[in-house]
Amino acid sequence: MSVPMLDSAFAPSDEQLRCLYDGGARVYGGYLGGLRVYQDGFATWAANNFEAFRCAHAAGFSLVGYFVGDQRLNGDPFGYDRGLQRGQAALAAARAAGVPMVIALDVEDRAVGQDVDDYCRGFADGVRPSAYATALYGNPPTLVYGPYFDATIAAEYPATPPVNPAVGPRHAWQYQGGHDECGLNVDRGVADEWFLTNTAGDAPMTPQERDELRRVVARIGYLFRRFNEPGVQEQQFQDQQGPADLDLFLAAIVDTPGSDTPGIHDTLAAIAALPGELGALDSRVTAVEQRPGGGVTAHHHNFGLSATGSTSDPI
Repeated sequence: MSVPMLDSAFAPSDEQLRCLYDGGARVYGGYLGGLRVYQDGFATWAANNFEAFRCAHAAGFSLVGYFVGDQRLNGDPFGYDRGLQRGQAALAAARAAGVPMVIALDVEDRAVGQDVDDYCRGFADGVRPSAYATALYGNPPTLVYGPYFDATIAAEYPATPPVNPAVGPRHAWQYQGGHDECGLNVDRGVADEWFLTNTAGDAPMTPQERDELRRVVARIGYLFRRFNEPGVQEQQFQDQQGPADLDLFLAAIVDTPGSDTPGIHDTLAAIAALPGELGALDSRVTAVEQRPGGGVTAHHHNFGLSATGSTSDPI
């Protein structure tokens, strides 16, 4: 069995969601993030703490969260590490949205090649530690990398939309580009019923967990700023951190290959690996810095932490 599927660059209103659902659509796709998404105006899906995804879920839709990947035509690099970072960013955004969905990598330009193969494998690996299912969206040449994912979504537009489009297992077909439905510009397709039953996600963060994560993010930011800006006070940084800032941080968290500072994923991984003693952070960060490709090696700063975890400044 197949079901109608829609997606849109801009988030629908509650009224439009009801209209589209009443029209028979049961799967809806929106933008989690990715390259050029925010500057191209797609941020409405992620604005207000991803409320648009929650509204679509409440309206009865099964969801697909599209993460716009790198593009060959823009000269973006590919490769496994790049894909892994994008997958981790997409996972963070999906968790911030807090509703079940399939996380889909959007690869444009009909990109192919060994570096694209590695990139797709890395993206899937970045999401795989979670309970979220994955999909690869793109044109048929790129879908050759579909086996790394749980499903594929083909973007192929025939001159005349098919009356009875055929869809195979774990597959979807976006067969009609932008057009108006219920006052919204949407793309239309059809999806295997798998998309109705395989949109499980991790349990959403509780308010207490969100507050704790916001506190950790603020303190990490303070530690880095204190190293670069002597005299900065933690409160100056904490006052700027709100729930919306946290969600955008989670959605955009990407390491920059070749950076001369420790990558954020390496840093957070070092903190997560601590055996319960904050004092171990200094040695862990040192290990990260000394690891090949692990970041800064020209200097080391202990962020004011002693071997017992005491601090010279309040953190």
